[in-house]
Amino acid sequence: MDDLLNTRPATKPLRHWVFWPPLALVLTGLVFGMLTPEAFLVTVNGLNQRLLETLSPVYAYGVLFIFLSCLVAFVSPLGRVRIGGDSAKPMLSPYNWCVVSLCTTTAIGILFWAMAEPITHTASPPASLGLVPGSAEAMRFALSTVYMHWSFLPCAVYAVPALAFALAFHNLRLPFSLSSPLSVLIGRTAAQRLSPLVDGICLYALVAGMAGSLGTGVLTLAGGLQHLYGVPSGPSIWLPIGGAIVVAYLVTALSGVTRGMTWLSRLNSAFFLFLAVYVTTLGPFREAAVHSANALGEFATHFFTRATFSEFSPTDPWPKTWTLFYWAIWLAWAPITAAFLGRIGVGYTVRSFILVNLFLPSIFSVVWMSIFGGVALALQQNGLDLIGTLQSGGPERLVYSVLATLPWAGVVIPAFLLTAFLSYVTSANSNMVAMAGMSSEGISPESPEPPSWLKLVWGITVGAISMCLLCLSGLDGVRALSYLGGAPALFYVLAVSFSLLKLCWRPEKFGLKIPEWKKRSEKSVSPAGLPQGSLP
Repeated sequence: MDDLLNTRPATKPLRHWVFWPPLALVLTGLVFGMLTPEAFLVTVNGLNQRLLETLSPVYAYGVLFIFLSCLVAFVSPLGRVRIGGDSAKPMLSPYNWCVVSLCTTTAIGILFWAMAEPITHTASPPASLGLVPGSAEAMRFALSTVYMHWSFLPCAVYAVPALAFALAFHNLRLPFSLSSPLSVLIGRTAAQRLSPLVDGICLYALVAGMAGSLGTGVLTLAGGLQHLYGVPSGPSIWLPIGGAIVVAYLVTALSGVTRGMTWLSRLNSAFFLFLAVYVTTLGPFREAAVHSANALGEFATHFFTRATFSEFSPTDPWPKTWTLFYWAIWLAWAPITAAFLGRIGVGYTVRSFILVNLFLPSIFSVVWMSIFGGVALALQQNGLDLIGTLQSGGPERLVYSVLATLPWAGVVIPAFLLTAFLSYVTSANSNMVAMAGMSSEGISPESPEPPSWLKLVWGITVGAISMCLLCLSGLDGVRALSYLGGAPALFYVLAVSFSLLKLCWRPEKFGLKIPEWKKRSEKSVSPAGLPQGSLP
């Protein structure tokens, strides 16, 4: 199987109209940010603000529609279709598939914001809800909002394009292009003509988004080193941390999916488990469980009103400041990440795919945020001034202040730093593979690995952009650039959602035969045979 996965043709030509425009665009933004950091921030933030104000209803209702379309696919007869055809063999074992998919979508943000975000919302709840800062009601709102930002809605933003891409690439045998799922909606000829434009825009969106995430990761690690060893957080430490992360994700990306990437995902998931058990066992679990139970109830009862922003005053800036910015970042990552998730989902049914890519990461995020967010709120309620820590030291210092209150902090904080390091690396390496594949010709189910030099180019580019903007403009500069990709990605994922619903409605039109109901093990499949279907 490894031989099959690592089969590379003698040459895979570069897709020039996909590779060069986004590369030139992000480098132009980098030069702009380096020469005039203040003007860069003003320009990009102004553009982001106009986009969010104009598209606010589209973001709100669009993301909800994406989530509902994923549920439709799960319960529809399409759920029984096997990705790659009835005889397709899985690329990864069920466990490896779960951990690789989970670590691809669960990036370093879940470590950075698990404690910082609920404390931030507790200190500054939306003005239009009339909550008293620091009150029990503000805490309940804060944790329920974290569930909204990190579970079912954002995971659906990944799952829908990933599923549509998997069916287009493996079942319909269409090119390794993000325009391929659109063939169901607009026809194969039109989709092929749009291919360079769609792939180029999505590549730019992901490069910008990954640069922002890398900046967050570097600050998280720098905050830990400052807490442990008193090393000042600044460019002198940011650059070596960023360089180490870039080297790590390039090495694992070059090793292939079934080798270094799988091994690293398994290690990362083990550290996640260790930290969750540690905080649950030694933290104020009873109080955290009460906060979590109350917040889950509020999350369920206010899900639709807060997803559509109907609960907030139209003049309240809070939804745009937080939720819309989150949706923009998730959407910027989604299309290219979907290409990777779709590629590794071969051999499993549509229903299994949705379980692994929607429900598994959503439940994981809810549990994780319940543990870490609930503990942070419990400590704040018990007298630890985390709001003061947040305001004086920034969000990157807050988590270490919490861990320092627990036993064996001298051992656990380094473990947390290592988990943060692995979290970004495991999410980045999969996207390097997808970005390189999108930039080259000849990617197919039989020859899925892109040229190594393209992985190097994109990996170094992301690292250079993030480090330069972080040192010159701070985290605001990196985040400002990362938001820009959300708007075009929103319309792409919405179009793909309509394609997926069309497949649910008329699967036989596209050659997708719905199997009869019967018990069948995911492991009892034979090697991949003839393609299952094709577009009319």
